[in-house]
Amino acid sequence: MACYNSARHLSRAVSSVKQQSLGNWELIVVDDASADETAEVVEALAAEDSRIKFVKLTTNSGPSVARNAGLEIATGRWIAILDSDDAFEPKRLETLIQMGEHLTLDMVFDNLSYFDDAAGIQTGTALPRDGDTLSVGLQWLIHSERPSTKFKVGFLKPIIRRDFLVRSGIRYSSEYRFAEDFDLYARLMLEKAKALYTSQPLYIYTTQIGKKSRSKSSGTRTVFNPGLRVHIAERLIADYGETIGKPEQDLLTQLKAWQVLYSDVHEMARRRHSWDLIGFASIGIANPAAIAHYLSTTRVAKSARKLFRSRAEGITRHVS
Repeated sequence: MACYNSARHLSRAVSSVKQQSLGNWELIVVDDASADETAEVVEALAAEDSRIKFVKLTTNSGPSVARNAGLEIATGRWIAILDSDDAFEPKRLETLIQMGEHLTLDMVFDNLSYFDDAAGIQTGTALPRDGDTLSVGLQWLIHSERPSTKFKVGFLKPIIRRDFLVRSGIRYSSEYRFAEDFDLYARLMLEKAKALYTSQPLYIYTTQIGKKSRSKSSGTRTVFNPGLRVHIAERLIADYGETIGKPEQDLLTQLKAWQVLYSDVHEMARRRHSWDLIGFASIGIANPAAIAHYLSTTRVAKSARKLFRSRAEGITRHVS
């Protein structure tokens, strides 16, 4: 658990670990040079339970560096990342580890249950809760990055077999403070990690904006940076492009194209809101797909699609 100025949320997150049906765990809390009472809270929690270990960094370096510091001293067979404002369902570790051991997996993904921090309630799941268990790989991860998808797999928090991390030498890229999870998962899958997804929502994920309260979570630290997604795609191509087969090469090439589109659309929106119409137009001229996608996301386009669906449903009912 990497944490920064997380004193308000730590007790809930740590309690969810202590309430696990599986008791043979260690919790490594890495304080990324917090300026609040985070250290004091963690020290008090560690004094109550010897399974809790505390690491305090002297310089704020971001979640990747903090998590890597925890990985260096981890001793368990499985690694489970828990953000300091999130929580686990009581049987999460037991359920996922049983799956991982029984099927000899390297990664086990589960669904997310959304949590509204201000309202203090769970508000639904990220993906359908359909009872499915699926073998997954790089295509599943990258296809969730295509434009207009409602959910990106990179937000999931799988458990990962520690031996696989050791053998592959893969760690979080220390320079990334955004989309670092996606980068790690992509690299593990490019190293042929055997992975499975279960639709059981066992990780309780605090959304940046509460679905019921419409208020911003006090634990949110993410700084949105779509340009970094392009950089991640380029780095993956540079690091793996010559050692993987054509299907994987094509996936990485497609990933970069989608990330460029995603970044350009975001930049067009920023320039439109700041009335930089020349900058807006220049992006559209350089990338026509971006302006087409941008226009499809406007309120007018959304209203038109809603009206069309409504009329189509009316016609269907009338015919029936």
